Amino acid sequence: MKNLHSILRKDLQFSQERMAHYYNKKHLEAPLLKKGDKTYLLAQNLKTKRPKKLNFQKYSPYTIKKQLGKHQYELDIPGPSQIHRTFHISLLEPAPPKLREDPENMEIEYNNYTEYDVEKILKGPNKNNKYLVQWSLPYGPEDDSWQPKENISPKLIQSYLKQPGMLTQQSNAAPKKRRGRPKKNAD
Repeated sequence: MKNLHSILRKDLQFSQERMAHYYNKKHLEAPLLKKGDKTYLLAQNLKTKRPKKLNFQKYSPYTIKKQLGKHQYELDIPGPSQIHRTFHISLLEPAPPKLREDPENMEIEYNNYTEYDVEKILKGPNKNNKYLVQWSLPYGPEDDSWQPKENISPKLIQSYLKQPGMLTQQSNAAPKKRRGRPKKNAD
């Protein structure tokens, strides 16, 4: 009987090690978070009034109040909220270290219009005559947006179009060939 128990114990240990090996292949190490770090809260389990398709993927960076267990953290969520303040590590995403703190500093008030400083043009123009612009600091790459030609300085557009490999005049481009069967002439 003792022989049978030792054989079963070895088989059980072997199968547990094998399962752990294949499980650990697919799983990453949890990010190291500590008190005072900023993290995004992923929205996958939060109920809101918005449709899931139009809802935010993650909510603004919150400060970690304390670590409750190996994989649980309590967040400092301001104001009265009906959600619980304790979350598993899988629902938290570390915020980048250079997080913008005060985006209002980049606004320029001019003739009752708010203007923002553009760093450079990344792509464009697309079929709607819009350009992908990169905003100056403190805005990051996640804030890059498509802007109409009218909202961008003509000097900036000219300098972008003068770059090597860019068409200087869009009108020189050959018209697109129509697809499909040619239309019949109505004579």
